[in-house]
Amino acid sequence: ATKAEALVAAWALSLFAGDDDEADRFGIAARRNVQFQMRVQYTAEKTELFPRPDAVIGGWARNAVDPSIRIDYVQHHLSGLLGTWHITREGDIPIASPLD
Repeated sequence: ATKAEALVAAWALSLFAGDDDEADRFGIAARRNVQFQMRVQYTAEKTELFPRPDAVIGGWARNAVDPSIRIDYVQHHLSGLLGTWHITREGDIPIASPLD
């Protein structure tokens, strides 16, 4: 998940710098990472071993060995997904100015 955030940041920076080759490379990597993230997200089919399967759906585990879910794991995943979506759809990530 933090890799997704880093890819989005590198992609946005390469777009800002006008480096089309790097933007293409980071864009492909970010989209592939989204595919991975969606494959490892807990779904109804992947939660039957949990005491409360309904409470796990939609979360992400810490890693392949530790199935625990924490809000920061979920936040990092969502940040990467949303960043990739924004660049794909809008061509950039939203920037909030402290003056806004």
